[in-house]
Formats: sequence, structure tokens, C-alpha cells
Amino acid sequence: MQFARSRLLRILLRLLLVTGGAFLALVLVVTVFYEAEVKQKIISELNRHLRSEIKVSDFDISLLRHFPFASFEMKEVTAMDAVAGKESDTLLRAERISLQFNLAGLLRKDIVIRRITANDGFIRLRIDEQGEPNYIIWKTDSTAATGSGGIDLSLVHLLRMDVRYDDRKNRQDYDFNFHDARIAGKFSSDRFNLKAEGDLLCRRFVSDSTVYLKEKEVRLEGALDVNTTTGQYRLEPTRLKVAAVDFNVGGDFTVDSVATKLNLTVEASEAGLKEFISLLPAGYEVYFKDYKTSGRFLFRGTIRGTANKQSSPAIVVDFSIRDGRLQPKGEDVALERIQFNGSFRSRNAKGSSELVIPALAAQLGGHPIKADLRLDDLEHPYLTLHASCGLDLAQVRSFIPMDTLASLGGRMDLDVSFAGKVSDLPRVNAENLYKVQASGSVRLTDVAFTLKRNPLEFRDFDGSFHLDNNKVDVESLSGKISSSDLRMSGTFDNFITFLLIPNQPGYMRARLESSRLELDELLSDKSATSAEDTSYKLKFNPRLRADLDVEVGQLTFRRFKAEDIAGRILLDHEVITGRQLRFRSMNGTCTMDATIDAARDDSVYMRCVADIKRIDIRELFYELENFDQETMTDKNVKGLVSASVQFSSTWTSGLVNDPRKTRSAIELTIENGELNDFAPLQPVAKYIHLSDLNRIRFSTLRNTITIERRRINIPQMEVQSSALNLSLSGVHDFDNIVDYRLQLLLSDVLGRKVKQQNSEFGEVEDDGLGRTRLFLSMKGPVDDPKIGYDRKGAGEKVRSDLAREKQTIKSMLKEEFGLFRKDTAKAPPARKKEELQVDWDNNGD
Repeated sequence: MQFARSRLLRILLRLLLVTGGAFLALVLVVTVFYEAEVKQKIISELNRHLRSEIKVSDFDISLLRHFPFASFEMKEVTAMDAVAGKESDTLLRAERISLQFNLAGLLRKDIVIRRITANDGFIRLRIDEQGEPNYIIWKTDSTAATGSGGIDLSLVHLLRMDVRYDDRKNRQDYDFNFHDARIAGKFSSDRFNLKAEGDLLCRRFVSDSTVYLKEKEVRLEGALDVNTTTGQYRLEPTRLKVAAVDFNVGGDFTVDSVATKLNLTVEASEAGLKEFISLLPAGYEVYFKDYKTSGRFLFRGTIRGTANKQSSPAIVVDFSIRDGRLQPKGEDVALERIQFNGSFRSRNAKGSSELVIPALAAQLGGHPIKADLRLDDLEHPYLTLHASCGLDLAQVRSFIPMDTLASLGGRMDLDVSFAGKVSDLPRVNAENLYKVQASGSVRLTDVAFTLKRNPLEFRDFDGSFHLDNNKVDVESLSGKISSSDLRMSGTFDNFITFLLIPNQPGYMRARLESSRLELDELLSDKSATSAEDTSYKLKFNPRLRADLDVEVGQLTFRRFKAEDIAGRILLDHEVITGRQLRFRSMNGTCTMDATIDAARDDSVYMRCVADIKRIDIRELFYELENFDQETMTDKNVKGLVSASVQFSSTWTSGLVNDPRKTRSAIELTIENGELNDFAPLQPVAKYIHLSDLNRIRFSTLRNTITIERRRINIPQMEVQSSALNLSLSGVHDFDNIVDYRLQLLLSDVLGRKVKQQNSEFGEVEDDGLGRTRLFLSMKGPVDDPKIGYDRKGAGEKVRSDLAREKQTIKSMLKEEFGLFRKDTAKAPPARKKEELQVDWDNNGD
């Protein structure tokens, strides 16, 4: 028995050797005698059926590479577009293309290409804007087998080939890398079963500008019944694995020259939530990029209807999530126990899309969250939502995508319903407001938060709010902002649309109370790098309008302090207006109307009208920081000032005043005033040898001072002081350059303590025109002025006195004698009176 078995093995081995030898001999015979003829026949067949230019660097015949098929091996193949009348581009390039045919056909000299293998290259399929394809490189009869050869494909094999399909007319763009894929079928038949299997990378799958897949690995196993005569295709159960999600696809579709009719079903077996989110279109996936996700996802969808230029098929998707978890990356907190069912319809009974989640449940930090929502018309979403929860805001902070929020704490309880648009409206007007419906309540307890690059601390906020459609009733809101506190109640109209819709205005009517406001903190420019760089910013939301009744116990800004502030403040289009504002400050009172216009991009315009009553002038200079000058400071002045002020000025956006654009008219009265150690008077005292101008007291001083073009204009005023009675007028500019005119009574000067007790002029008598005055001028820098005799002022004084005297005499004569009732005669020329000039020794000798 053992011997018989060994003998059989030897016979089989010899048979194999003989068969192998015969085959090698056959290969040798075919290669030697038929290679040239086979090459010529294949090239001739290709040239007969090709519509495009093909370049090949080398080619040969192989009987072993794809055994049992013989193959025509082409190396470094390049095929150009088959587009007539246009500059061609590369359609295909491959390191190797094998055209495979039966050995029996080779021996019969009847070569029919059955299979094609292409590797290491790319294929660029394109349809231009006019619908013309670039890939019809075979002539219409090229797929028909003939008795003497032809092409009758049953398999296309792609190895490491990039394939891109770019349909510019229908806005479709698919880009794949086929690692190893086979498509098999009787392609030359009118009806056949096409089988597809392979692994590929979907670099990009774009339809109508929406990116559905990007850089995803795909495994395909399936079959398709094809009827090219009727254009009908039926999918046998097909498995499609994208990333780690398995899809089962089935159904049928029909294609004709006008449209494609679809009837497809897609089911996803239970998959990980993380893996499914990775398959969402790019516009949706971005919402989850900062979160870790887990849970189970179920999915079933249908695609039914006609696809063409005018319409799209209806898509219906039912889905559910179980045991979901959403955790911000880098955080310990997570939204857990997420459970809900939902559905999506691209076309509902009204013809628009909808997303419905009838019951959603989750937990955050052990606090339950319940909600149901519906989105209608996803192109212009209309949201219907009901939510109830009690939340620890410290845990909510991790889910708020605000770069500027540094910390958040406290508790929020809400039970709200909302229905309205959540997308931009084409226009904003009253018509749209009725579409927003809201109700419910929100309560804040002990809320605190801070902002990045902002030193302010917002803390101890408690509030109760009630939603009434598009209005929020603020029943109470109180809290602290660093050293300041506030309490508010009122209403906010158009609140929901103000928050959700750009360019939609909001209107607040409220009462605002505070025991203390620190404007240094509230207005400080948060970008300042140090205390020395302190600056301020004033900016309002251009969409916000407000009407506030204000009561503030104490307000401070730098040195300025005010108490018992009350009045009405309006805000409209970045213009804030104060009406009948009243406050106590600097031991006096002030009433004003003021406007601040912050609507400009690079400046802030301010104006006010104020009535000031008996303010301590020393405190005024101190709290207003001596008006940013050092000539006259709070150390030089005393008294009580009352004034009627009209003021306007322009400031930079950082609240730095532009003196060129400052204008003011001030009607002032100073009572019980003192001017002490005022440096500009010292040159005058030295000039007239008067030593007691260091301390000047006066009971009452009145004048109207104007400010314009960087100049303070001082009309002539009488100063009745303890040191000297004088008249003063002139100009003092913002560079401390002065041009003063002074008038002094000679009798006052001679009667004072001067260095020369006996004037070299002797006794000066009145000339009948009034008391004799000295006219002085003071010009130049305030710290080094030039003092001199004002001849022009003296001449004007004489002429003024003569005119006044003439009118006095005429009045007396008229009253006494009834003369000059018709005074038409020219007045006789006045007798020139000899001018009296008094020169004082400027050196004090």
C-alpha cells in the first residue's frame, strides 16, 4: 500500500513537470513568434477606438503577471482630455496599466480585453459648466466585442490610484484615493450585476458647497443590478463602513437625461457617538471640536424623490442617543446621561426642513436638565424651545465659548419657553417682532464673574426676571462691580431679538440706584499697562436705547466727588443725555442738563448747561485738578462761586480733551473771595512799588468769561479789593501767554505804602472829568510778563470820559432849561487837554 502511494506521487510529479515544461515552451513560442503581432494588434485596436491622445514610455507582453490571463503592459501612461476644440489637460496618468486577455484568444489571434488594472497614478474626471465631460475617450462601439478582437470588460482594478470627479455644472466634487478596489461586471451587456469591493480614502466629498466627508477611510462591499436600457439600478444589500461607523444601504434609483429618481434606505448599526460626530458636515462638526464625546448612536434614514436642477429628494432621518456624555477638553465637568430621540426631515408637509427633538434629558453636576425643541426651515431657522433646569454656573462656564470670560460662579434657575427666529432677518422693523414669543422666569443667586484683561470684579448679583414675549420685566437686580454697587428694576423691550439678531435695537426703561459709584474703576481703559498709564474709555452699544431714573448716593471720579445725585438719563444711538441732574459737591449745589455723544469713531463730543450755587472755589480747583494748569491753583484761591455755565468740548475716544475745540461762556459771581500769592500779580506790584498784593480780598466779583480757540477772554471788570481797587480785562491763552489791561486809581496808588512816599509829580488834582487813572498793560508769558504804560488805553479813557461828560451836561441843561430837544448842531471840537503821564520807576528805587 505504501509503495503504491509513492508511485502515484511520482507519476503526478512527472505530470506536473511535463505540464509546466509545456507551458513554458508555449510561453516561449508565443513570446518569440506572436509578441510583435499581438502588440501591433492591440495598438491598432486602441488607436481605432480611442478619441484621446495616449503617451506610453514602454510596453510589452506578459503571460505570467496576471496568469491565467495574458496582459499587455504599458508603462508611464499619460492620457489627455477628450474635449474637442479646447486646450486639453491630463485625464489619466499611471505608472503601469495592464490590459488583460485570455491566452486562448491569443493563440486564436482573437484578442478581447477582459480586464484592466491601473496602479500608482491619478484620474481626473471633469464636467465643465456647460455639462461637457472630459472622460469620453472610447468611441461609441469600443465596448462591443468582435470576432477579431475588441474590448469586453468584466473587471477594473485600481491600486493606489487618486480619482477625482469634478462636476462644475451641478456643483459636485469628489476626491478619493483607491488603495485597492475592484469593480466587476459584464460591462458590455445591457443588463448585468456589478460587484464592488475595496478600501479607499475619501479626501473630500462636496455637494453644493457642503463638505460631507473629509479625510475618512472607507470600506465598500456591495452589488448593483444594472439595466442600461431603462436606466434602472437596484442596490443589493451593500455594506459601507465610513471611519468606524457601519452603514447598510439598499434601494433603487433610475437615471435618465432629465433627472435621477431615488428610493434609498440607509441604516447605521449602533455606533459610538464620537465616531458619528466625526462624519457630520464640516459646518456642524466644528461645534464639537472642543469636546470629548461618548455614548451610543442609532440612525435610520431614507432618500426618496427626484434630483435635478429644480428639485431635491426628500431626506428623512430618525436617530437616538443613549448614555451620551459631552465633556469640554481639559475640564473635569461633563454633561452626562444625555438621552433623546429625534427626527430630521429635509421636506415636511409645508415643503421646508425640520429638526424635532421631543424630549431631551441630561445632567450637569447632578442637576437635571429637561428640554424639548423644534427647528423649522433650517435655511432660516425658527426655533421652538422649552427648557427647565437649575444650574451651577461654575460648571456652565466650561461650556460657554467666550474668550473674554475668566471666571463664573453662582446659581441660575430657569423655566422658559421660546419661539422665534434665530437667524439674521433681511430687514429689521416692527413686523418681525410678533414672531418672537417667550415666557417663563429666570432667577440669579449670588452670581459672580470676572473678565480677562479686565480688573473689575462682578459679584453678589441677585436677580429675578420674567419673560413676556419680546419683553423682559426686571423685577429686581442688584450686585457689586468692584467698589461700586447697583440696584435696578424696570423693563427691557425687544430683549430677545436684541440678543439674537444683529442690528435689532433694544429699549430699557428702568430705575437705577446706587450708594456708591467709582467711575475711576468703571471707565478705566483695561488695556493700560500700568497705573501711570491710566486712561479711560467711553463707549455705548449703538443698538441700545435707555431711559433711566437715577439716584446715586456718592459718585467719585479722580478727585471729583458728588453726593445725592438725582435725575434722568437717556441713551439713544450712543448719545447719552442727562436731564435735570442735581447733585451736591464742593459744599455747594449744581443743576445741569448735559449731553455726551460717543457715536463718532475717533472722538467724543460733550456739552452742558449748568447752574452752580455757592461752591467752594478752593475745592473746585482741587477736585478738578486745577484745570490742568499751575498758574492759579487751589492754594491761591478762596471764596464761594456761583455761575451759569454753557460748555461744549471734543475729547478723544480715550477721554483726552482737545483744547482747540473747547468753548464756554461763564457768568460767574465770586463772594468773599481771596487771591493769595498769585504769581502774575507780583510783576505789577513791583512795577508800581506796591507791596501788599500777596493777599487780595474782595467781597463780590462778577463777570462773564468766554473760552474759545484756546483763549480765555476776560471782559473789563471792577475789582474792589482790600489791597487795591482796579479794573481788569484781557486774554489768557492755554499756553499761559497773557495780554491784560489794568486800570488803577492814581489816588489809590499814591495813598498806599509805596517805596517813594512823596511822588515826584506832587499833588495831582482832579481835572473835573473824574478821578485820574493809571493805564497799565501786562503782556507775555505769565511767569515773566512785560509791564508798561498803556497809552492806547489812556487815550480811549479820555475820549470816553469826554463823551460821558458831554452827555451829562446835556442831560442837566435839558432837565433844567429844556434845551437840546433838537440837537442838530455839531458839537464844537473839544479843547485838547494836556495829557498827564505818570512814569513809575520799574526798578523800585
